[in-house]
Amino acid sequence: IQRADLTTLVDLGCLANLPSSEQALVSNASQQPSDIYLEEYRFTPQPVDMTGLITALVNYTHIDEQSLQQQLTIVSDDMFSFMAQSATPVNAHIAINSSTKVVRTGALWYEETLPPETLLYMVLSAHAARAKEVVMDAGAILGAVTNQLLDSTDPYLQIGGNETTGMGWCHARVSIAGEEK
Repeated sequence: IQRADLTTLVDLGCLANLPSSEQALVSNASQQPSDIYLEEYRFTPQPVDMTGLITALVNYTHIDEQSLQQQLTIVSDDMFSFMAQSATPVNAHIAINSSTKVVRTGALWYEETLPPETLLYMVLSAHAARAKEVVMDAGAILGAVTNQLLDSTDPYLQIGGNETTGMGWCHARVSIAGEEK
């Protein structure tokens, strides 16, 4: 968020005291139970003011504010890292040759997928082309990419994911100088 200069969109006050590995930050506007269970781990909820964070996330997702107040949970970096490594779904894709009953050549692969609610962000920057025969400045390069993403008829990117499985599709939004487009 800081690298993308989006700190003005988010009140990071809720992240001033990061949770321990046994705690989870939750919105103080939510009605949380006495304990939160993620996978096989139990966390003690720590209500904090997430108003700025939730407002920013509502602007960048299709998730409504009430759902975020009830569901948004922030865990420690170490716990998140562990969960990302151990709780991310990994699916095997196998095609069997019906006559030989063995895997067809090249038809066995494993695919990790992110939950549909995952919010990914990236920073785009451009530099002038290095080849002398290419005449395109950095602004034109960045403009071409952002204009494609701003096209309301096709604001989607496929990042990873095999097109035959329907995975990897992301709805793209562009923010320029802190303003969402």
